[in-house]
Amino acid sequence: MRTRPILASLAVAGLSLAAPRPAFPEAGETGAVLFQQAFGARPLAMGQAYAAIGDDAFAMVYNPATLARLRDSQAATQFTRSIGDTRLGYLALATPLNERQALGLNLAYLDAGKAEIFDDAGISARTVSAQRDLLVQSGYAHAFEGTRGRVNFGVAAKALRSVLAEEMHGTAYAADLGSVLEWRWLGGLFCAGASISNIGPAVSYSGGIADGSQSDPLPLTSRLGLGFVKDVLGSDKISAAIQIDRVLHDDSLFKAFGLEYNYRNVGSLRAGYRLGQDLGNLTFGLGLAFKGVSFDYSMALVQTFENIQHFSLAYRFNIPGIRYAKQPGPDALAALVREAESDIQEDRFFAAAEKLDRLQAGFPNSNEALSLSQRINGEIDSILLAGSGGRDFNYAQAFRHYQQGRWTDALEALESDPTPHPEAGRYADKIRAKLRDQERQERLQQQARNGKLFELATQAYESGDVQRALKIVEEILRVGPYHPAQSLKRRIRSEAHRPMVPAPAPRQAPAQAPVSSRNAALAERYYYEALRNYAKNNIKTAIQNLQEGLRLNPDSEMLKNTLRHLEKEIKSEPQR
Repeated sequence: MRTRPILASLAVAGLSLAAPRPAFPEAGETGAVLFQQAFGARPLAMGQAYAAIGDDAFAMVYNPATLARLRDSQAATQFTRSIGDTRLGYLALATPLNERQALGLNLAYLDAGKAEIFDDAGISARTVSAQRDLLVQSGYAHAFEGTRGRVNFGVAAKALRSVLAEEMHGTAYAADLGSVLEWRWLGGLFCAGASISNIGPAVSYSGGIADGSQSDPLPLTSRLGLGFVKDVLGSDKISAAIQIDRVLHDDSLFKAFGLEYNYRNVGSLRAGYRLGQDLGNLTFGLGLAFKGVSFDYSMALVQTFENIQHFSLAYRFNIPGIRYAKQPGPDALAALVREAESDIQEDRFFAAAEKLDRLQAGFPNSNEALSLSQRINGEIDSILLAGSGGRDFNYAQAFRHYQQGRWTDALEALESDPTPHPEAGRYADKIRAKLRDQERQERLQQQARNGKLFELATQAYESGDVQRALKIVEEILRVGPYHPAQSLKRRIRSEAHRPMVPAPAPRQAPAQAPVSSRNAALAERYYYEALRNYAKNNIKTAIQNLQEGLRLNPDSEMLKNTLRHLEKEIKSEPQR
């Protein structure tokens, strides 16, 4: 019984699958061809550049991390029948578990048609099924939110059962790992995806003419892709992607480019180009969606045989009890704009400004946000220019103070309005809450300043400079009660018999003239004035005091050390 005609028949049968390798690998190549097969008419139309921008049930094949981008539950299927009676099928179910986790399950099969087996005399002995493979894959993905974007991680496990010539049987197990990083950029969503597929032991066949001694490595494949998705024309979307695939054991390299234009989530046009494969480099496709059902079609242009065509069908639905994530899109943009415009027309400028903040957060640099900002500020300016005798003057003043973060002035303007605006009560409460937060922050800052001043007082006391320690304590207590300072003050007074030790005389450089007693005293006064301003949170003024003191007494280590601390503090807190 001869095997090469079987291999030839299988290879011919697999030519039309549009996979990067033949349907059956030659000796020395990777096995488990179904592990390499691309699915989904949409990704096929985009040249398979799908590892970064995939967001449907087909995407798990390219990168399991894309499951975390699902916004609804999906069922998807694909069936392909090509020359040589080769048939390929795919069925997938994928669903989010919550806003950050998702699961996927898919089944794929390959039937390579019939093949003839010849005897030693070259006479056809019988006809058998050339190859039948069944693949089962399950995947899980989890998303993590960050300050600048979102990162998704995914893992998938799969098992393959393969039968050749109805006698040779093989089983393979593998795992896929993937990640997708996405962040807002230039008014759109930028994505970077990476995955490695088919991590597992080699596949070998047993039974029939196979003795199990030969094995082929799995098609270990790495994918690296970049994508950019942006809303255009208010309700349309354009997606672009590039990707590099490498089959490590075969040392094959593929470069893919894909482009998609989506019109109002109803119809899509797609194009792609894939370098490195023998068949179907240039691809086209379209998609139609209606009431949760989407139909996708792709075509690859082939020079040798007929064009390769793929059809896939997907259905999107919701499962009760699952909390689905909602991603801002054209509908959300239009809704926010409509709500903000309604608020402006009814003179609810505080509410309109809140909508504007949400709009700028979700759609930065959008023309709609710029237009709304100009309209709101223009209306407020016209009210203020009309003067105190015009309508809603106090309300407009309060709005302007509120936007500038001047909470006290905003509250006074609202409370002094003889004819309160309908929004006055609600936003007066919000301003009071902000004032309470501000007071809480100021108390925390005051405690921190008191702690630093108390540290200086303790150092002076322990060094024997009791007079200086007492003065610093009094500066702390001048602002308000502070228990540690009060305790130190009582301790100093209880040790009144302890001699007051003057501060050590500053060391003078031999080439400099000694500091006069008048300048030393003035520098000392500036030092305590700086402490007083520091305790009152006037840090810039305190720095000026210390600088003036150093001008009078440039060798004072006390002034230098305190100035160094304040300059470091003000640099670490630029909001001051």
